[in-house]
Amino acid sequence: RRFKPTARGLANTLWALAKLKVHFLARSGDFNPHGLVEKMCALSSAKEEDFNPQDRANIMWALATLKVQNPDLVEILCSVCVRKAGDFTPQALSNIMWALATLKVLNPDLVHMVCSVCLGKV
Repeated sequence: RRFKPTARGLANTLWALAKLKVHFLARSGDFNPHGLVEKMCALSSAKEEDFNPQDRANIMWALATLKVQNPDLVEILCSVCVRKAGDFTPQALSNIMWALATLKVLNPDLVHMVCSVCLGKV
């Protein structure tokens, strides 16, 4: 039987792995956290349209916290965030911007959109 995670399950699992600082678990033997995280990223790319704004923010936060460089997934997430920026809470927007800064990713369209949304909420 094949594992078919939901979009919410992927986002929550990546968030939990980051919260647990899973990269420290690599010392415990055969467990390969990087392989698991990369697999989760690949599955997330395929389910992007199913994520809600909080899921997207959580995934970006998790990638940054785990220091995972996955430009394809980040670009997909940024693209959708630009289209749906008005759906995000201020906290989610803040988390996304922190993640981009931490990952050293510059996405001018997303920065512009976040600034526009924030100015509209002031």
